[in-house]
Amino acid sequence: MTNQQKLTISDIAKLANVSIATVSRYLNGQLNQMSEATAQKIKKIITETDYIRNSAAVQLAKKRSNLVAVVASNIDEYFSSEYFKGIVSILSAFGYIGVLLDSDSNLKTEKAHLESVYNQNFAGIILQPLTTDSAVIRKFLNHNMPIVLIDREIADLEMAR
Repeated sequence: MTNQQKLTISDIAKLANVSIATVSRYLNGQLNQMSEATAQKIKKIITETDYIRNSAAVQLAKKRSNLVAVVASNIDEYFSSEYFKGIVSILSAFGYIGVLLDSDSNLKTEKAHLESVYNQNFAGIILQPLTTDSAVIRKFLNHNMPIVLIDREIADLEMAR
């Protein structure tokens, strides 16, 4: 295998002489389902080969990601940049990655961002909304996507506080 080819979980399994499922269990922290020797062998191969897990494949298999969309009304505003820094700090402590989308005080841009988030594999959304249209938010709620509103309330919308 050349340095330019990206290793797969299958490659690691072959090198370790174990099943793909065993490597998957190792990568998911299920070490109690294998011997210490097997775990050490897999760890050694991963270290030696500089294996990098394909997060897109993991997201596809699990049908979820560790990405949380943070949609700011205007990142140029001091409050928006400060809350984003705080949100990223909290998200990272729980293994999530905050992805900043700036609406730039434009409803059309916000709508495009929200459509993009809706069509992608985000774990949730944190929104400082410009919109006052509760149907926009209900679309996410109806598909069980966690959503948090910041600094704004939308009339005609029941959300947990």
